[in-house]
Parts: sequence; structure tokens; C-alpha cells
Amino acid sequence: MLALIRLLALGLAALVPVAAIEAAALGRGPVFLAAPALADDDDDDDDDDDDDDRPVTRYRSAPREPRAERPTRPRRARPEIVASGVDAAALDRIRAAGFRVLAERRLSVLPEATVRLAPPPGLSDARARARVGELAQGAIVDVNAIYRPNARERCAPGACFPYRREGWNVPACEARGLVGLIDTRVDVRHAALEGRSVETLVSRGDGREPSSATHGTDVAILLTSGGETTGDLRLVAVDAFHRKGATDQADAFDLVTAIDMLAQRKVAVVNLSLAGPENALLDRAGAKAAESGMLLVAAVGNEGPKAKPRYPSAYPWAVAVTAIDARGEPYARAGRGAHVAFAAPGVRLELPDAAMKPGKTRSGTSYAAPLVAAALSAIRADGADRPVAETIAALAGHVEDKGAPGRDPVFGWGALTSAKGCPVRASQLD
Repeated sequence: MLALIRLLALGLAALVPVAAIEAAALGRGPVFLAAPALADDDDDDDDDDDDDDRPVTRYRSAPREPRAERPTRPRRARPEIVASGVDAAALDRIRAAGFRVLAERRLSVLPEATVRLAPPPGLSDARARARVGELAQGAIVDVNAIYRPNARERCAPGACFPYRREGWNVPACEARGLVGLIDTRVDVRHAALEGRSVETLVSRGDGREPSSATHGTDVAILLTSGGETTGDLRLVAVDAFHRKGATDQADAFDLVTAIDMLAQRKVAVVNLSLAGPENALLDRAGAKAAESGMLLVAAVGNEGPKAKPRYPSAYPWAVAVTAIDARGEPYARAGRGAHVAFAAPGVRLELPDAAMKPGKTRSGTSYAAPLVAAALSAIRADGADRPVAETIAALAGHVEDKGAPGRDPVFGWGALTSAKGCPVRASQLD
């Protein structure tokens, strides 16, 4: 029998290994064969395993070479903790418990000291928050949440809102009075800001890489683009962002500081073209500023109509703004909800580069928010004593109602459109 097997093996040598046939004949257990074309040479070091959906049995006649070790992934950075209402004794207890104080500030919109903390090793994120609350009874404590601009780029040829200082077809209302902007850095040398009164401040913490100027400059241009003259407009732009890898981001600690800077200057209207998660300190600072008469306008975010509400736009003290395109249709990526107050052009806007030539197009609720902020500032400029709610109601009565009658979760009270124009004097809205 063995001789027969060997004879057969001579004819089958080109197809299968001899050792495999011998093993089968001698009862050494099942043997699985795989043609070379079906063998898997994927070392699984990448993210795309093309063989997951069709299992292939492997046969190897020689030991496989040792696999290269996967590169060690960096550990997720521990979230920082922010707390407000921390007195000196509580701060000593926090330090003694192993927390590292990264920064400390005194703000008018938040009680006592506001601190940014790095938790000690060995504490979970939830336990770190709870521990700070135990050590500083009555303090406002939360994670140091991260916020990002709400912007996207590019559009199809011929489908943009082209920027022209004269005759721009976007209803950019003439901003008036003292207007605030919390964003990335603003390039005040940009030709589109020539002749505009722009003061720049920084709330970014020490040791952080400066933010880029693209987003903040674009929003500043939109805030100041209405009309040939800026009237009595004074724009105070606070750079609250820092560069992290290839993106700009701001944390709650620097955002509440920026709000405080503008509150101390008694700024009437503030634009926030940014979004992120809920944060107790941001909520408290925004509410406090709103109580003093500040109107805070915020973009609803670009995470889609089914996304959870983003903040600060979803807070009761914020005026939430969504974006529409050139046809008046809602921006496909815009958030929706009962908190949406107004809509404005924000899809495929063609903004100028430094040479005042058409630059990259922009889309996002980031670009709709400043148009609403400018309109509200025009109303406030003629009625500084007008309550915030009345100012919002005045604009609500002046926009074009779209979607379901009255306020709806897509357009809010309505959109700033060329059909309705922009408010120029508060007296005209009564």
C-alpha cells in the first residue's frame, strides 16, 4: 500500500505535497489543503482585512516568520477638569489630593477662582470630577470640554454666493455698535477688513500653539460686510482657540474667559461660530452674561439633522442659528431642534482671499451665525435699553417665515433673505 501511495505521489507532486498524502494514508489525521492563489498573505497590520468575509483555511509547509509587532497606540489623553467657585482653602485641598493646577483665573461671570486641573493617576474621569466636588463644596465642576468651529470648505462651480463688497447677493446686514466675536485668530491686515474697527484680544492659555487665522477672519469679514460703511461698528475679536494637530479647538476654560472679557467691555452682541458638548461652567458664564443684557448668537453645528443638540447653541440664553443655501433650502449637515431661532445663508459662500480675489468656498452654520448677529446688533444699536427678548422678537417679526408656520425646528422663526432685507433702524421694526 505504501508503495502504491508513493507511485501515485509521483504523478501528483505538482498538485499537492507528498507529505500530505502520506499523512492521510498513515492515518495521521485530517489534512487541509489550500491552493497558493487562495492563501492569505495579509499580515493584518492595516485596518483593511479583505478576508474577513470569506474564511480561507491556511496550510504552510514551513514555519511562518515572526510577525512584526503592532505599533503601540498612544494612550487616550486624560480629560482635564475645570471648576469655578474654588476658594484658597479648597484649592489647597485640591493640590494636596494630587491634582495639578494648570491655570487659575478670576472672572466676573463666575464665582471665586476658576481653575483648570490635571487629575492624578489612578482616578477615573467620573471619580476625578466627583473628588473635586468633594474638596470644593459648592463649586461648579465639569470636564474641560472641547469646542470646534462649524465650517466646511469647497462647493460646486457656479453654486456659490460670490463675495463682492458692492452688490453682494447675500443679505449681509450692517452691524452696528459694540459687537463681540469669539473665534480663532483674526487677520486684521486682510483687505476685506480695511477701514473696519477691529480690536483683538486673546484668552488662550499660556504654552498653547496659536490658532490659525482662516476661520476667525472669515467670520469677521461676514460680521463687517454689510454696507459700504460700518457706521459706529466696533468689533472686539477674542482668540480663544489653540492649534491641536491639524485642527483648531477651544476648551471651556478659555471660552468662559473670552465671554468674561467681552462682558467686562459691555459688548451688546457676541457671535460664537463653534459647537461642542454641554458644560456647566460655559452654561453658567453664558447665562450670567445674558442676564447683564448681552445677546449671544451661536451656530447650531454641522453634525446633521438627527444629531443631538450642540452647545452653546442649545442653551436657553443662546440665539441658535442654522444655515440655508442660495435657494433657501436648509443646509443638509445642519443640526435641528426646538432651540433653532433663525436661518441665514451659510452654504457655499465664496469669500475673498488676502488679495480680494475669490478664495475657497465655505459651508457651515459658522457662516450663517454672524449674519444674524449683525442684524441683531442693528436692532440693539437704536434700542440699547430694549430687553434681549424684545430684540429677538423684533427680528423674528422681520425675517421670512419658512417651513412650518411660526417657529419650527428647521428654520426657527425664519430666514434672513433678500426678499425681506435687513433691519436698519429699530424704530422700523416696531
